[in-house]
Amino acid sequence: MKIELKQTEIGEFPSVWKVDRVDSAFDIQQGKQVSKRNRDGEHQRPFLRTKNVFWNRLELTDLDQMHFNEAEQTRLELQANDLLVCEGGSIGRTAIWSNEINGCLYQNHIHRLRVKGDKAHSQFGVYWLWYAFDVAKLYFGRGNVTTIPN
Repeated sequence: MKIELKQTEIGEFPSVWKVDRVDSAFDIQQGKQVSKRNRDGEHQRPFLRTKNVFWNRLELTDLDQMHFNEAEQTRLELQANDLLVCEGGSIGRTAIWSNEINGCLYQNHIHRLRVKGDKAHSQFGVYWLWYAFDVAKLYFGRGNVTTIPN
């Protein structure tokens, strides 16, 4: 069976695929800023930092805790199949959340991408971002690397 291909702005793909912006397929939410003021409070919850996110895997043995009020908990609590994309450190590094820890949240150097309906598949998102950032270098030079790469 021969697949019909088409040339797009990011390369050659099957003609039935649609090339679009990531925010057309995912709801994107940045996490909470880590600061001394934000750490204090009675609602301490575990949260992910960029040091916990690797390509297609999470390292959960060393989680920090911070205060999250009720509205922040509702907005930032992770759900199964959320993509976690690093903004800082190794830009674009992505893994999937699989509900490993109940009630876990995330900090502001991580962006959560949550699939809108059936517009994408989380695992494909990990592979695409790995390819785009680490293999093909499609986004090379688009990050700010003057202090902390982001």
